[in-house]
Amino acid sequence: MVKKLNLPINQLKLIEYFKKLIPCIKGKWFMSDGCLLGHLRHNRSFIPWDTDIDIYLLPGSYIDKDMLKDQGLNHQKYYLCDKIYNKKNPIFKPKNKWSEFLNYTRVLPEHEGFNRFELMKASKLLYKEQYIEPVFTEIHIDVMYLEKFENNYYVPYNFGNQVFIDYICYSNDMVQNIYYNEWCGLRVPIPYHTIDVLRMLYGPEWWKWSETEELNINDPVIKKN
Repeated sequence: MVKKLNLPINQLKLIEYFKKLIPCIKGKWFMSDGCLLGHLRHNRSFIPWDTDIDIYLLPGSYIDKDMLKDQGLNHQKYYLCDKIYNKKNPIFKPKNKWSEFLNYTRVLPEHEGFNRFELMKASKLLYKEQYIEPVFTEIHIDVMYLEKFENNYYVPYNFGNQVFIDYICYSNDMVQNIYYNEWCGLRVPIPYHTIDVLRMLYGPEWWKWSETEELNINDPVIKKN
């Protein structure tokens, strides 16, 4: 267990799972989404309320499932990604109402062009209006598999198809010029043009998590970008 980090027990457990997963990754990968946001906005750490880790694998990269099993981890294919977790039973129940609802709202015409933050915000408002109680999962690691189309990299809507999610689009520079930085005491690969990635996922004010939040312009990653 990582003892020097001042984090909730679930996030400490996630780091332990992540350390076991890293040697099972064969090929190029990088950290993104909420973890990348936490990396810049929360001093190289988790978003305080986060319960998962998000990584992306480039085409041709994969998870060695035999090694994963030897590490005591399990996996489950679910919609866009592999879920990596530390128990025998599936982490997602097939009838998870929140997940089903999110799968529905992400393809509504009125949500076309929304980034991830905007989509989640709009979906939660609709969800609340329908009086459905949200169901969130246990801690896990999301592994996304990118596909290349022309000169960009996308996440398919489902495994192996050629229908892509518009708001997750990584340029060739972002994924081919990956560099390493510290996150929760580990050296992890992160995408180049990091701020452009965060703008793509969370909008122009990605760095705000309160009304008074200010961007740390002296952060080395921000200076790099």
